[in-house]
Formats: sequence, C-alpha cells, structure tokens
Amino acid sequence: MNLNNIFKKVTGVALAATLSFGAFAGNAFAAETDPINGENSTKASTEAPTLKKTVTGGNYFGGGTFNFTVTPDKAPDGTYKGYTSRPAANFLSLQNSGALTLQPGVKEGELTVNIDQAAVNNVLPGVYRFNITENDTTIAGITKDPSTMTVDAFVTTTNGTDRKVEYFIVSENGQKANLNFENKLETQDITLTKTISGNQANLSDKFTFNIVVSSATDKTVSYTITDASGTAKTGQVTTGKGISSTQMTNGSTIKIEGLAAGDKLAVSETDSNNYGGYEATATYNGADVIKNQSLPVTDASFTVAAGGDTIQWTNSRKAEIPTGLIENIAPFVLAIAAAGVIFFVYFNRDKNEEEQYA
Repeated sequence: MNLNNIFKKVTGVALAATLSFGAFAGNAFAAETDPINGENSTKASTEAPTLKKTVTGGNYFGGGTFNFTVTPDKAPDGTYKGYTSRPAANFLSLQNSGALTLQPGVKEGELTVNIDQAAVNNVLPGVYRFNITENDTTIAGITKDPSTMTVDAFVTTTNGTDRKVEYFIVSENGQKANLNFENKLETQDITLTKTISGNQANLSDKFTFNIVVSSATDKTVSYTITDASGTAKTGQVTTGKGISSTQMTNGSTIKIEGLAAGDKLAVSETDSNNYGGYEATATYNGADVIKNQSLPVTDASFTVAAGGDTIQWTNSRKAEIPTGLIENIAPFVLAIAAAGVIFFVYFNRDKNEEEQYA
C-alpha cells in the first residue's frame, strides 16, 4: 500500500472535518451574538431603509406623483428574542410627507426614511413596527402596488437614558424584503398615418395638423413626427397643448407614446396652402371617425382604446369624367331631332296627298 496516498487521504478528511466544524462554530457564534435572531431575519441593517419606486411597462411614462402612508403598528409579542414589542409610536416618517414625484420620461425614484430623534428620546427600548402602503393613484394608465411593507425599528439605550434606533428590518408577509414598490404602466402608443389619394391629387402637397391630448390627469406624452423622406422630429408635450406640423404629406406619420385608455385626441387639419378641393376621411380601429369632410377639419375626436394603435387619415381630391359639354348641347340636339321628325311627317303627308289627287 502506498503510504503517501494514505497520508493524503487522512489529511484531506481531517481538513474537511476542521472546515465543517469551523463553519458550524461560526454559525453558532453568529446566532448567539447577533443582536436580532427572530423569525424575520438573523441579520438586521444598521441604516434606515430607502423607499424605492419603479414604474414598469410602456414605452414612455408621462410623470406623476405617488403618495405613501406610514402607519404605526405593534409587532406581535415574542417576534424578536430579547426585544420587547412596544405599542405603536410615531417617530418614523417618509421624506416629502410620503410624496414621490417622477418627472416625465423617468421611471425610478426614491424617498428616504426619516427618524424623529426627539420622539425616539421619549420611548422605551424595544421594537417598534411601521406599515408603509401606497395610496390610490389617479395617474392614467398606472396600476397601484397593493403591497404592505413592514419596517421594524429597534430602539436601544447605552446608559439607560440615551436612545437611538440602532437596527432596521424590512419585511413583507413575514419574509425579509426590500422597501420597494412597483407600478405597472399600461399605455397605448398611437400612430397617425397620412395618405393622399385621388385623380386630382398631388402626392407632395403639404397640410397642417394639430393634435391636442387630454387626459384624466395632467401628464406629458412623447411624440415623433416623421416626414415622407424618413426624417424624424421628436419632442414632449403636456396635456392640453398641441402637437403641430405644417409638413404632413403622403406617407408622413405622427406617433404619440404614453397615452392611456380613455385619453382623448382632438385632431384638426387645415389646407394652409390653399390647394382647394381636398376632403378628409379618418378611421380608428376600423371605424370611420370622419368621412369625406371638406377642409378645414376641426372636430375629429378620438378616444384611446386598448389595442387601437393606428389612425388612418386620408386626404382625397378627385373629379368625375367631364360631362358638362354634352349636357350643354343636349337640348339643341333634341330640338334638331324633333324638327327632323316634324319635317318628315309633313313632307310625307304632302306626298301622299299629291298621289291621291294625281
């Protein structure tokens, strides 16, 4: 038997046993000395948590304010070993009174958790619980986060009189969590596509469009105006103000992002170059909104619906085959024909009379 192999095996087993014992001892030591070893976690944070807000979904978020409420509560007795669950106290709050505003185009934001030290000085050592929820929102297209996040704050003392919040644990439904709230954004992007048609139309004619967005709440929308050559112009506009273009021609588009179901679009079109003779027809979701309406158009109203993504806008100028000349000479042709019939009957009768008396 190879003694070197036996030595290596014995050494390996001994090393593994040593590492396993060290890990066990380390865990046991941590469990014994960790300041919090209750049901939620064996490791608390020494820094106050930060509330984080995230908006998911949709290509563009027009901005808005989210509001959160902090409600003092009492943790069940015995939740944390060695810490007394104290009655509700009011020393934890959120920055800006719980109002978090996201600017247009921004989908993430934060609020810091504030601790009122003067109020902490007047409470007993122990654990204090706070529940944080998101208020109902009126932001169009936003689904509220129904979560209730729990923040447990641990007040300690060093000399029996001084107080401080030394530890924090955030949980949701009894499981350690982050103080995060997420909202799903359900928006509708709509593209107005311009077409010019008709036997008297010129495909390079340009028209002026103005689109005003109205919504249940003030917000901004993003838009992209693309001309027939593919050149794009982007921008943002608040509800109640217009998206305008004087260069809408055959193949031009206006795409609006950040709309929500129920929002309304008021579209107007003018023949600013006085071409004359053009009519407008517009369809949305396959249904006519206006049909063969002479310019200018001032009353085309569209209500945004889930699944509707295209407004087909057509300007047509056409003429029927000219018949005016025929209509003008027709009476004369009929008069001549009638006269011919009269002469034929008259002369034919005279001829018959002559033959009778011959």
